Amino acid sequence: MWAAAFFRFLILATLAAAAGCASNGRAPRFAESQVRNASAPLVEADIARTSTQTAFEAIQELRPQYLLRARVRGAVDGPVVYVDGIRVGGIEALNNIVASTIGEIRRLDPTEATIRFGSGHADGAILVATKR
Repeated sequence: MWAAAFFRFLILATLAAAAGCASNGRAPRFAESQVRNASAPLVEADIARTSTQTAFEAIQELRPQYLLRARVRGAVDGPVVYVDGIRVGGIEALNNIVASTIGEIRRLDPTEATIRFGSGHADGAILVATKR
């Protein structure tokens, strides 16, 4: 279910980017804050400003790039999800985390995830810290 919505989002984002490039022949320009915040962690205040119900919805709305899969050999499952340091599964596990319980969400690239958690993180990791 989430995969269909995610791929629909990717298609729309690709079409929007292509339309932006085609309209004036130049690459789209992003505000400095958009580029700077692309990999910034999501914090409780960011999530509270949305009407999202799950961690997946919050990420999809605020940091969709967290859900992208790496294009490297061996990366087939997407990022591994951890809640308070405990491995809970793949991206589908984000649908079981209630947005109002989240303190922070952070994305680790494959290298960072492998250093921190060991092998098996070809697509990196998504770390969810619940409110204390």
